[in-house]
Amino acid sequence: MNQFPWGEVIEQFSYDFDGETCMIVKFYPWKMDGGFRMAGKPDYGQIHFHCEELHSAYLSMPKAILAWITWKRLGHNNDALVDGIARALNIA
Repeated sequence: MNQFPWGEVIEQFSYDFDGETCMIVKFYPWKMDGGFRMAGKPDYGQIHFHCEELHSAYLSMPKAILAWITWKRLGHNNDALVDGIARALNIA
């Protein structure tokens, strides 16, 4: 991955769940200044996880995987379920 618009890539990996592959990018997000993203200036104090299929970033790997699994089973109406399960499990 040469260009990644969300931040500076730390590593990329995938998980295979019985033939279903979830691609994840672990990255430092760009710093924010007054609500504006400062592309090219990573915030090394934070780490986020981007799920390629969902085109979404999460604060933790468990929440990214949870979002992917529920999306595969429920489709695009999975956000409320993911947030509820994440809160119940105390996942960011």
